Amino acid sequence: PVLLEGYEPPEDHRLRRLTIEPDAGILRVALPVSDSTADLSTQLATLYRDAESTGLQAERVANDGRRQPPGGIAEIMLGGPTPTESPFLHQPQLLRSLIAYWQQHPSLSYFFAGPRVGPSGTAPRPDEGRDDALYELEIALARMPLDESRGPWVPDRALRHLLADPAGDIRKAEIRIDQLYSPDRSSARQGLIAIRSFETAPDARLALVQSLLLRTLMASLAHRPADPRLADFGPELHDRFMLPGPLWEDLQEVIRDLQQTGFPIRAEWFEPFMERRFPILGRLPIGDAGLELRSAHEPWPVLSEEVTAGGVTRFIDSANQRVQVEIAGFIPGRHVLVCNGLRVPMQPTRTRGRFLAGVRYKAWNPPSSLHPTVPPVYSLVFDLLDARTGEVLGGCTWFPAHPNLYGTVAVPTLIPDVDETGREQPHWRPHPAALPPWSPGGRFLEFGSGARYLPIPEERVRSRTRYVLDLTKPL
Repeated sequence: PVLLEGYEPPEDHRLRRLTIEPDAGILRVALPVSDSTADLSTQLATLYRDAESTGLQAERVANDGRRQPPGGIAEIMLGGPTPTESPFLHQPQLLRSLIAYWQQHPSLSYFFAGPRVGPSGTAPRPDEGRDDALYELEIALARMPLDESRGPWVPDRALRHLLADPAGDIRKAEIRIDQLYSPDRSSARQGLIAIRSFETAPDARLALVQSLLLRTLMASLAHRPADPRLADFGPELHDRFMLPGPLWEDLQEVIRDLQQTGFPIRAEWFEPFMERRFPILGRLPIGDAGLELRSAHEPWPVLSEEVTAGGVTRFIDSANQRVQVEIAGFIPGRHVLVCNGLRVPMQPTRTRGRFLAGVRYKAWNPPSSLHPTVPPVYSLVFDLLDARTGEVLGGCTWFPAHPNLYGTVAVPTLIPDVDETGREQPHWRPHPAALPPWSPGGRFLEFGSGARYLPIPEERVRSRTRYVLDLTKPL
């Protein structure tokens, strides 16, 4: 046996490192610095091929059968050939443009990310978790130098306390600058920044596409600096931009900006990310309309400290889930979509006749949860109604896979009653029923409540959730 002892060499740009670190359920691999896309492509292809030859895969199978990425962050470092040649030190305008443009487009934060998004996620945005962060960041960007005349340490001092997670950890920020040019120690003056919004891709080609997007964006911002004014999304950040539809529209806007600068990047290159991160749960034609159900993002908060057998820990509340429902051929004055008897707030998209919305629901009751008294929802029953008569035109039912459910449970079911006029007046009542067999992620059934007519729910306008029907919130 070979025993290695000692310590790592000091940080130096002349060292080409290949680092492998064990973590919970995964191996983290840090590749050496690449000076071209061709070099990075070779390294990624070699890494994924060698990992597969040893039985390692860049994906995992969840308990409900879904194939997912392994869960690690694909952190991408950017810099120059040497620290003194870093473009972020010679052109602070480039760093300011990157921070502003990234904040203006939530798709860059969420489209390539894993399930851990939001203030408690693995790479929180600077405008998440702190109400004053956006205001202070805009002041800092306005006072950043546009050249290197004021010293290379100014960007570090101006942004260090703003590009951090809500707890103040600079290493967990979405854009890390702790190795840019810190005056504290020489090992942190590498002229490097790190982008942490990307989840590990399942194969080498998709990993290369992520790096190519970032490399192209940097080249575009070098030619055309971004507007330094930040966008105040407010509640829309965790309402509208948790849904895959608005994220895809925003990413297409980014791609159009790159194309206008002269880079032949294409939107179809990124469609595999859409299908893997937000898979289709089911599709159903309803007359001239077509309904599609997709997975969506849901921020999972970190809870308070609790004492366990292993010591003091903080759990993640994964009780809630979110899906996106999109209908092509939806006419607002003619159609109404209801879910479990409540009206779904359908919103228009950039495609004529296509409307979408999200449905947030509690999927299960973990031992630690923000709202333990809120009951889980075991099925989402969608019905498309005629807005004039209440006639049910069609519908579907989604049974999500729950980690703690087996056998027979109480499923909310429409029980039809007949009033004195002979017309059905269905009511929602718990009805014990056996769940259908699972498919990956749950079960999609091509029928809704089965009622002929339903009462049309009144339209409720909520300022914080214009795009989402929140089934966890009382009426």
